[in-house]
Amino acid sequence: MSNGVIAAVLAVLLYCDVSLLWKQSPEILRRFCALPMRYGAAYVFFLVVLTLVTGMAQNALGIFLFFIFIPYLIYRVMFKLALRRAPGLLASMPLDLRMASDGFTVLYLWMSGMVALVMLLQAAKAVLPGPPSELAEMVVTAVLSFAGIIGLIALRARRYPGVSFTQITALRKGDASWKKILVLPALAGTGFAVLTSVWILARDMQPQTPLNKAIEAAPSAGIFYLFLVMAVFIAPFAEEVIFRGYFFYVIRQYRGTALAVGIVSAVFALLHVEQYWGDWFAIFMVGVLGVILALLRVWAGTTLASTVAHYFYNGMMTLIPVLTLIVSNPTYYQYQTRFPQLTSAEKEGLLTESLRRQPGHADSCNDLAWLYAEEGRNLDEALRLIDLALAGSPRKYAYRDTKAEVLYKMGRTEEAVMLGEELAADYPDDEYARKQLEKFRAARQPVEPGG
Repeated sequence: MSNGVIAAVLAVLLYCDVSLLWKQSPEILRRFCALPMRYGAAYVFFLVVLTLVTGMAQNALGIFLFFIFIPYLIYRVMFKLALRRAPGLLASMPLDLRMASDGFTVLYLWMSGMVALVMLLQAAKAVLPGPPSELAEMVVTAVLSFAGIIGLIALRARRYPGVSFTQITALRKGDASWKKILVLPALAGTGFAVLTSVWILARDMQPQTPLNKAIEAAPSAGIFYLFLVMAVFIAPFAEEVIFRGYFFYVIRQYRGTALAVGIVSAVFALLHVEQYWGDWFAIFMVGVLGVILALLRVWAGTTLASTVAHYFYNGMMTLIPVLTLIVSNPTYYQYQTRFPQLTSAEKEGLLTESLRRQPGHADSCNDLAWLYAEEGRNLDEALRLIDLALAGSPRKYAYRDTKAEVLYKMGRTEEAVMLGEELAADYPDDEYARKQLEKFRAARQPVEPGG
């Protein structure tokens, strides 16, 4: 997601929040607005001049954060402190208005915590001998993010008399039947996962996304499995509590069900854009999923229904590709599951049989090409195979890395260096890509004087 889009989203949030502050106390807001209103035009002029002089126009997010959003957050804290000093005003305020304003407080505190976490991870990467992979960072960030915002929601729920955490997140069965909570949501989640998977698998070319890149660059199977646990078991529950639970409840109390469905679904899709950037179909399907989950939550009257659907969707999206592979190419599935125990000859035999069963199977082409490159044999065939794999996924990390290795073993070091530089630029934090590039550069033929 571009910085300009993020800045625009934050500007919309700020506008909505200011409108809520005005409804809480126009008098206090007028008092605190005296200085900004007096010098606001001069401040905007200063920002415009600064942008033109420094050439910072392309960094819209940085300008917005440092000169508008962060000062506003400080200003907001001052407003809230002044509001607390007027207990009669706070006590007479409608509960739905307080909840809506507190929703922004939860959002801002969560955003601040995430910024602090990112800075901490960056500092850790600078001092650790082996910096964590991008996928490991994703897992750690997601888990801490979920824990932090759910903790904030639990603390906020305690401020409202007669409102519990399970009520504000709709984690109650209520009068809904088990058919509404379990059976129909499970069918909805499974059906939508099947539909999505069929459309994805039917595409001639699979777009490369930041999430795909992070998975391909995972340094170990353990980190990949940890990511799967987070995606299949932790994320569905946490996202339902946060989106279809707390924020849906707050928005519906303040502005009604239709707006709650629209806003929560849009925000849910927006937060997944960065992961799937470049795969517009996947982003669209996540948006549709958000609407389906919100409607299930309305229909059943509980987030338990949307949570069940979400679990089945994520689980089936993980399981369907495996089942498809077992059915379409059982030999390659056997190769993957038995890989650590296989000899080189057995690997070659299974991969050759896999390609006989399914000619042009990209992963089989890549793995066989890598096997030949490792052993320094059949290099012409290895180059043909990896070019075949790259024809369908020209930006896939593993395929480009294999081609660079094949070219290196063929003595075509300049071409290997070019590919290695591309990978190092695309994955600046990947230690393996950096070491491969160093290896390719070291193999360059020295240039003869005058040559």
